[in-house]
Amino acid sequence: MKKSVPDFQDKIARLKKLLQHRNPCQQINEKIIQKTIDHIEYEKKYLKSFQQLNEEWLNSYLELTEHDIQVLSDPINEIINKEGKIFLLKIKEEVIGTYVLQKVNNKACELQKFTIKEKYRGQKLGKMMLDKAIENALKQKYSAILLFTTTELAEATNLYKNKGFEVITNHPELIDKTGRQSICMQLNIHE
Repeated sequence: MKKSVPDFQDKIARLKKLLQHRNPCQQINEKIIQKTIDHIEYEKKYLKSFQQLNEEWLNSYLELTEHDIQVLSDPINEIINKEGKIFLLKIKEEVIGTYVLQKVNNKACELQKFTIKEKYRGQKLGKMMLDKAIENALKQKYSAILLFTTTELAEATNLYKNKGFEVITNHPELIDKTGRQSICMQLNIHE
């Protein structure tokens, strides 16, 4: 039986679309890296890695504020003792990513300090880390995740939007203490 021209053209269009996104070698490399990553909770021995990753990211994209310095210099008192949790992504002994889930109230947490080491960006690790953050928020019985971002961070904003976060005008219990021109986003999550 002879295939129709539209059917053939449709298959070529789908193939072109697949090839445009990422080449097969890049996809394989991404999968290998993702399988070698450990997702762990913060321990004091990772303080320097946590600080350095966040400072590098902030200095590259935004500006390190007094509030950032305060939080990064004492994450035990500023995050953990305020019912927050710090998570790290590691490959062997190298910390390559961090994020914080900070309790806002019994139903919501704020996603903070979300960063991937520069040499590992573009390998779908941000998406993987965001999935882990959502999974951890669910384990902690939160029904919503809030975050602050800026419109200058288009890639991050798109990542959040693609995961279902929506821009909200404000949240009564959440204040951006950095002084940046931020937008607040929210994702409602349920098991």
